[in-house]
Amino acid sequence: MLKIRKSIHESMVNYLDRFDYEEGGVLLGEDGVIDEFIPMTNVSSMKQSLYKMEPGEWLQIFKKNKDRILGTIHSHTVKLATPSKTDVSNLCMGITLIYSKQDKLVRAFKINRNISWFEDDIEIIK
Repeated sequence: MLKIRKSIHESMVNYLDRFDYEEGGVLLGEDGVIDEFIPMTNVSSMKQSLYKMEPGEWLQIFKKNKDRILGTIHSHTVKLATPSKTDVSNLCMGITLIYSKQDKLVRAFKINRNISWFEDDIEIIK
């Protein structure tokens, strides 16, 4: 089970709700507890339906925090909070959180690159 600090959960949702296109970021923490969210710029040319992290930002975050990276989060603007075919083929690191703006729900997934995914439970903690 993945655990997220309540303040981080609120910060992520508030940040993602500010945009009318897909947006996201990196999740940092230890021992399966997310305690930091770092927003990342979406550089996709199709921002309404695709989230792509800015490579330079990602490299800086990775170099500075590689031992604390637990995964990523991105929003879906009109789709449900389930991995799309693109998510399954592109995401493979740690946990992936997807926030659906449509139903205001954050769900966690572990994705096996190009193969499949399964949902993980989320617990919001203080």
